[in-house]
Amino acid sequence: MKKYFLFFALALTAALMANAQGKNYMNVHQPDGEDKSYEVTPDLKVTWGAKTEKEENKEDGHRYVDLGLTSGLRWAACNIGAEEPWDYGHYFCWGEMGVKDDYSLANYAYKDNPTELPQDKDVAHLSWRGYWRMPTRVDFKELMEECTWTFERNYHGTHGYVVTGPNGNSIFLPAGGLRNGLNLVLDNEYGYFWSSSIINQDHTRGWILRYNNATIDRVDELRHCGLPVRPVLPKHE
Repeated sequence: MKKYFLFFALALTAALMANAQGKNYMNVHQPDGEDKSYEVTPDLKVTWGAKTEKEENKEDGHRYVDLGLTSGLRWAACNIGAEEPWDYGHYFCWGEMGVKDDYSLANYAYKDNPTELPQDKDVAHLSWRGYWRMPTRVDFKELMEECTWTFERNYHGTHGYVVTGPNGNSIFLPAGGLRNGLNLVLDNEYGYFWSSSIINQDHTRGWILRYNNATIDRVDELRHCGLPVRPVLPKHE
């Protein structure tokens, strides 16, 4: 990835400093923590406002993290509806787009039973477009097996896991609980995330990722419950 000096964003520790010979210098505090002095001459060129690492790791306006997984899958930095990794974001029923007050079976509209959610029912793809999609049960398995999971208490005020990939990059998964009926339950105790995969033996349930401070596993949950969604981005040309 192309690197730039962030002249404007980083502090200029001193500007146009005169030395004993009458030359002018500009001292720049660089990203590696070192200060470098440049002589101010008529041909000196300065690049202002270059892209940051955070800005470059985006697709269709949404941040992602490359964890170095075998599949090459990149994970979103935030849940759908969240501004920061530690925010819970929105809660969705399996196969539905809308955010609602009542997450009861009587208020659940999607009755089809595909083995995997089709693209036109995938809330991650419909919300973020492009190549974004919901993770599958297999994607969660890779995340569990190839990454190091460290439980953090009060990470920006939220409990959850820092998930560190083989290349040292990490994402944060908050313990956002779930919505059942009119209530948000088990928030800041358990984390839940929908996959796009269904339970073949029981079409009323879908596969999810579930965790607390002691366990991390893939289990099933009733499709009418409201769970957060963390999108993924497959490798593509």
